[in-house]
Amino acid sequence: MHYVTPWLSCLILGGCFTPFLALAEPVVKPSELPQLIRYKTPPLDFSQHFEDFDVEGSILVYDLHLDQTHQHNPERNRTEFRPASTFKILNSLIALDTGAIANDLAILTWDGVERSYATWNRDLNMREAFQISAVWFYQVLARRAGHQKMQELVAAANYGNQNIGQAADLDTFWLTGDLRITPEQQIEFLQRLYRNESPFFRNESPFSEQAIATVKDIMIVEQTPDYTIRAKQAGQMQKMAELVGMSAI
Repeated sequence: MHYVTPWLSCLILGGCFTPFLALAEPVVKPSELPQLIRYKTPPLDFSQHFEDFDVEGSILVYDLHLDQTHQHNPERNRTEFRPASTFKILNSLIALDTGAIANDLAILTWDGVERSYATWNRDLNMREAFQISAVWFYQVLARRAGHQKMQELVAAANYGNQNIGQAADLDTFWLTGDLRITPEQQIEFLQRLYRNESPFFRNESPFSEQAIATVKDIMIVEQTPDYTIRAKQAGQMQKMAELVGMSAI
């Protein structure tokens, strides 16, 4: 049995965000929605993909336009996991709105410490760091934001169990700490982010329109006239996506 990844989650909206967390946004006119509802299909069966590759995991795909869910291993989709690299979505919002970094192109200087991925070992801006999932960059941003503000905004975003631990855990809580979130909660978070409406999170949005727009932009991994895919994944999540044949919808 191979434990390649805990889960895959994808929200299909009308373009895609996303350990693989994605938001797919096809171009659909509001007038077309009533017609689309008629085209609901039976839930997709992903089980054979997992069995073929002897993989323990789950997948959750929610189509907002059709209000339809496709998933494998629903019990696992209700199980809490550390968010790992997917926390970079919220971490980016928090960093921009607290002034931990000026904008997505502002450079953080590499500290000279050689890390396991060669692409991390250089000066980076947020746009680059998000795409290559540079942990050190986001650890710096978390420390700059501070424990009190980080806890306040994680709670305001109603993100998972909202437990970021003590001040000493500030730059590791999403990797090795106590923060947990289920794949189902990740889908809910993406819906709130996509809609960008009041209430955006639990109460009035704690983030500026500029910060939200910037994060949505840096999440784009593919864009055509027909759809936009926004995503966040770690390396092992990408391997899982390839294993089960996940593609843009």
